[in-house]
Amino acid sequence: MTSGSPPSPAEDTDALKRHILVHKEKTKLTASAANNIAIALFGGGFLLPIIGLSFPLSSAPPEGQVTLITMIVWALVAVSLHNWGRTMLDGLR
Repeated sequence: MTSGSPPSPAEDTDALKRHILVHKEKTKLTASAANNIAIALFGGGFLLPIIGLSFPLSSAPPEGQVTLITMIVWALVAVSLHNWGRTMLDGLR
């Protein structure tokens, strides 16, 4: 391609393919990040309190409805983030 001349159809096709590939990789990276955050929230907000309640430690969370509701909220947030990541990937075909 010389300067000033319009791009050839082959160059346009290659640029479009590259653009689509970059978009797909960015989408996969975002979905992966959302899933990783979901895993961390599930582990920290749901699993760790269960472990903490299982052992009589002074740093264990207090037993009660507030702890249970908080654990459920964190689990729901984690599931929502995971599903959001899956929804992003559904758009890739």
